[in-house]
Amino acid sequence: MNNMKTIDKTWGKTTFADIMSPAKVVLCGNRKGMPVLSITMHDGIVEQKDRFKKVIASRDTSKYKVVKNGQLVIAFPIDEGLIYTQDVADEGIMSPAYNVWDVNYENFDRRFLGLYFHSPFAMAYYKNNLRGTTQRRRALPKEILLSMPIPKPSLSKQKEIVVELDEISSTITLLQAQFTDLDTLEHSLFVDMFGNPESNDKGFKVISLGEICSAQNGLVDPKIYPYSDMYHVGPANIVSHTGEIINLKLAKEENLISGKYLFDSGMVLYSKIRPSLNKVAKATFKGICSADMYPLIPKDNVTTEYLFFVLRTKRFLDYAAVNSGRANIPKINREALMAYQTMLPPICLQKSFASQMKVIEETKSNISSQIAEMQTLYKSRMQYWFD
Repeated sequence: MNNMKTIDKTWGKTTFADIMSPAKVVLCGNRKGMPVLSITMHDGIVEQKDRFKKVIASRDTSKYKVVKNGQLVIAFPIDEGLIYTQDVADEGIMSPAYNVWDVNYENFDRRFLGLYFHSPFAMAYYKNNLRGTTQRRRALPKEILLSMPIPKPSLSKQKEIVVELDEISSTITLLQAQFTDLDTLEHSLFVDMFGNPESNDKGFKVISLGEICSAQNGLVDPKIYPYSDMYHVGPANIVSHTGEIINLKLAKEENLISGKYLFDSGMVLYSKIRPSLNKVAKATFKGICSADMYPLIPKDNVTTEYLFFVLRTKRFLDYAAVNSGRANIPKINREALMAYQTMLPPICLQKSFASQMKVIEETKSNISSQIAEMQTLYKSRMQYWFD
């Protein structure tokens, strides 16, 4: 087992084995109507019908494990944080592949343990001690799990830590909801000004996408064009449905073997692969993007903002899905993209939309910065308490 930094704030210490014991396996059998639960990376244990809008478990759940409220569930890979307490129902059923543990809460706050099991220290402990050759099937040996150190501050200190971290987390959730509301406002503004894209109820002229924009041609050879000081954008850098560009890196930090496209401020970046993910962004700087992107250049009869929204409508997403083929990685080609038929409102109306969008986007940018600050604070406090 790897030697790791020990958590020591004059707190008592214990181990996983001291407060956890394997739960007696109870199978669902013939019982009906028990909630089917799943474990997720970020949202913990959830009901399948709420998460997936339906129950996706096998019709035969007789061999599913019954998990009681308060029991700890561990799935693999544990280093992705798949370790949570069941607090959804008095009893639920879960995949027989999950490990279930009884927990002695006599000296522990349930939420404190949940936070600790996702702390920087714990996540590093899992990762550094995994065994196995197949990445997604690597597991933590039982003896190492049982030896895992667990800090044991007083119950009052545990509750203090929980309250502090929950307050930060609640603030992040509130800010994210505000961001989502503004995104909804943008879509409502689009419909108010231009009508329903499905029916074109305002009777605007209908033309092809190729008549309002062009796609940047020609991959740039990195041996010829020195673009190592530019930011690189790929599909992974664009947040689905919101169009945010995140986690930017300079091109010199990227793999420059494959071709790249140049793009400039005012263009619209559209991911040609997996169109259903809805990865579209407005470029606000000059840079390069991967060959999986189309840098679209608006023509004089269209604004960047209007083009951006056209590519985010349900009508376009449905079209892209039909025209992206059936390969393992669906992709819409340039010809199909440019053939898409869309309504074209007067440019003066588009500019009015753009000016209102600018105000909303500035507010969204401010909120996005606040979210980033609070997320950094949360990580910092988790580091302080648990590492």
